[in-house]
Amino acid sequence: MDSLSPEFLLSIIEELPEMIVRLDSEGGVNFVNRAYCEAFGVRSDEVLGKPFSIPVHSEDTPVVKDGMARFQKDREGVRFWNRTHTANGLRWHTWTFRHLDDGGAQGSGHDFTDLRAIQDEMAVSRTQIRALAQRLLLVHEEERRQLAREIHDGLGQSLTILTFAFSALIQSLDLPPGVARDVDEISGQIEQIIWDARSLSRKLRPRILDDLGLPDAIQSEVEGFRQRTLLPVAVHVSPADLETGAGQATALFRILQESLNNIERHARASLATVRLERHEGSIVLTVTDNGCGICKERIGSPSSFGLVGIRERAAAWGGSVSIESGPGQGTAVRVELPCTEAERPVAA
Repeated sequence: MDSLSPEFLLSIIEELPEMIVRLDSEGGVNFVNRAYCEAFGVRSDEVLGKPFSIPVHSEDTPVVKDGMARFQKDREGVRFWNRTHTANGLRWHTWTFRHLDDGGAQGSGHDFTDLRAIQDEMAVSRTQIRALAQRLLLVHEEERRQLAREIHDGLGQSLTILTFAFSALIQSLDLPPGVARDVDEISGQIEQIIWDARSLSRKLRPRILDDLGLPDAIQSEVEGFRQRTLLPVAVHVSPADLETGAGQATALFRILQESLNNIERHARASLATVRLERHEGSIVLTVTDNGCGICKERIGSPSSFGLVGIRERAAAWGGSVSIESGPGQGTAVRVELPCTEAERPVAA
């Protein structure tokens, strides 16, 4: 058919936006299309019969050499990307080479510089957004710390003084039995208010986290969880005196709280385990349960705000999160943060 004649196919190749180059069995160039010539500012007769060579950026030369070496050795197709000096300046190209039946080879090059620029801009935007989000987290955490301290040291102490003053006043009076019962009830309500204030202070920011560190804060949080849910929870900390930076400790503690909250609300578990350990230059927190598990769709869903929050807190410190679960298989949340002295989040 005329439409499939060599001349017709050649005309199609000439008009392709991708760079096309064909090599003979000795590696010499025997064809280049118009896109190739325009990219490098050459005429076809200037490269035909010569060894294939492109002006690769010096930093990417090893990539190209390795790709072509694999191509010659394995006799299989290869793909690699590199920066190339062209008539339009430095451009990003991806090259694909395949062997031909006649012993030669054909390569096609695609310019993805514009796409790369868009990807770089998106990466910068993501970095900026994440840095802003993490800054807001840090500010929010500091506000919680200050508010918790004000409730504990201010309101809590004032209520305690009021309780003592009220008790002293009552003891100085000779009250009728009926009034005494009412007074006892009021006294109990004051004590409940004190307990509620201290509980609110702990929820906002447990002082033990700042005063004694993460291991003791974990033990305290788990003990409160046990008392509230009656669920057995084993805690393992190794080494027992494990230390972290204040920012990392806060991130891991909040992740623990969210993990325990998920167990309480969703897991229907009968047993849970919390592990905090140092492992090969990292701090690892693992929370497991034997509950009903989480489906894969929910694990990766952006609407699973608790899991999203766990990932974001870990990412703020250059960490990673893995969640292993399945229906009826329980759940294991593993968070790994690199050991670092830096007291600032990283936007990665």
